[in-house]
Amino acid sequence: MQLLMTNRDVYMILINLRKLFLLLLLGATLPACTTTTKNFQAGTIPAYQPIDASTASANKSRLATMMAEQDVELSQTGEDYDRVKNIIDRLSANAGVEQELDVYTAEAGDQVNAFAMGGNTIVVYNELLRRLPKDEELAVVLSHEVAHILGGHNSDRTMQKRGGAVGILGGLAQIAVLVATEGNMDAAELAGSGVSAVGTGVVLSYGRAMEHEADHIGMLLMAKSGYDPQNAITVWGKADEVLGAGAGISFLSSHPSHGNRQQRLKKDYVYAEPLFKQASSQQE
Repeated sequence: MQLLMTNRDVYMILINLRKLFLLLLLGATLPACTTTTKNFQAGTIPAYQPIDASTASANKSRLATMMAEQDVELSQTGEDYDRVKNIIDRLSANAGVEQELDVYTAEAGDQVNAFAMGGNTIVVYNELLRRLPKDEELAVVLSHEVAHILGGHNSDRTMQKRGGAVGILGGLAQIAVLVATEGNMDAAELAGSGVSAVGTGVVLSYGRAMEHEADHIGMLLMAKSGYDPQNAITVWGKADEVLGAGAGISFLSSHPSHGNRQQRLKKDYVYAEPLFKQASSQQE
């Protein structure tokens, strides 16, 4: 027999889920002072861990499917692609990455986005390139994405944790929409939604740790590649204005505030400055 739930039943479940969320959020934010993952070392650019051919092939297939579902066109040709590829190749060389990374540009109208996935893939939306016409500034975003790969942040284990408590909020919002549009709901379906929401994980501090690491490693990588690491501070300072507050770039996520991030980058600069001076002297 199918069990249906009234709106009041759903309301009470939402109240209980909200309480659960607050408890989980408290548990996630208490260790938020932990701003690094286990293997992170300040001032060090991690060694790249190559992936095998089967993983690379699976990454291509997964990316193609994901982009097709979003009606986003990928490209590996043209001026925009060449610009991105040249910067990433320069960053990769200075990071000691011997395996060529799989780089794409994406045409998606006015969407501003960039992301790394699968341990070898970076996608940059063309609108981002239009918003950051200077290579010195674009290198801030690209070095951050390369840093995610170097830091091993794209493994299945870490990706499952990156949603953090935000995933629970998303699940609650989804349930609320279903109730508003469908009225009574099948209890099993609702329970499935609740389990899915909670099952996304609550390691918000770990997600922040990876973003802080990518900031730090990216700044070092910029400096070693001859890009002025001060740009990391200035680009972040105008991120909302230039990129938009809702930009999908990974380094715009999982951070408590812009000011907090800028302060961290200013502290990180002490590690990056000597690398930049060395790179600059070698170019003279």
